[in-house]
Amino acid sequence: ATCTENGHKTAKCDRCDVTDTVEIPDSALGHSFTSYVSNNDATCLADGTKTAKCDRCDATDTVDDIDSALGHSFTNYVSDGNATCLAAGTKTAVCDRCDATDTVDDIGSAMGHSFTKYVSDNNATCLADGTKTAKCDRCDATDTVDDIGSALGHSFTNYVSDGNATCTGNGTKTAKCDRCDATDTVEDENSALGHKTVIVGAKEPTDYENGYTGDEVCTVCGQTIHQGKVISLTGDVCPWCGEVHNDRTFTGFWTEFFHDFFYIIHRLMLWWKD
Repeated sequence: ATCTENGHKTAKCDRCDVTDTVEIPDSALGHSFTSYVSNNDATCLADGTKTAKCDRCDATDTVDDIDSALGHSFTNYVSDGNATCLAAGTKTAVCDRCDATDTVDDIGSAMGHSFTKYVSDNNATCLADGTKTAKCDRCDATDTVDDIGSALGHSFTNYVSDGNATCTGNGTKTAKCDRCDATDTVEDENSALGHKTVIVGAKEPTDYENGYTGDEVCTVCGQTIHQGKVISLTGDVCPWCGEVHNDRTFTGFWTEFFHDFFYIIHRLMLWWKD
């Protein structure tokens, strides 16, 4: 018998050598398929088939390969470019075997804010830095930080004399900051007042008493600026010893002689001058 045909049986006569061969009904063996091999025709979603060759003949048998569907294979995910500053976006992959796609959260793809263009808030003071603010390059979020080094410093432009200059010393002048109440006091150069003087103690000479030009005295500080000088008397005074001629008391011949001599010379000079 074969897989598809009945076999035969033969009997020999009991009394002679004659034989008889007859078909054995239903003796065909049928195919024997025991070793199925996948045909590699499964898809991502559909089972494939498997085929076995009969153990006794060349017949083959192909059947569904149950649960052989491969399922999708997503290996190359690409960002969808939809992340925001604070929220993660998604990423999508195309199946390696078909056109199916898979989109999943792109964990950790949130971009965070991008603050690149800071603009001063114009709130700096003379002594304290102000702030500056930037708007996110991708959203409406803002970020305000200290504007390091933006303190303006005082601005002193309008100095007014403090009225404390003296005759010989410069005074000071003070300005109020243009932006705050701070003040700055500095020397007021060339503000010394100079002395204002009058002549004190002046008197004319007489025949018997010397005169005096007078002292030049400051009326503001009382300082004597220039000392006066003595003016010689106008009477008969001995040019040798300075005594008034008529009041002198001389002792000794030569002393009297010289007094008389110089007196005469002195009178002659006065006469000649007149």
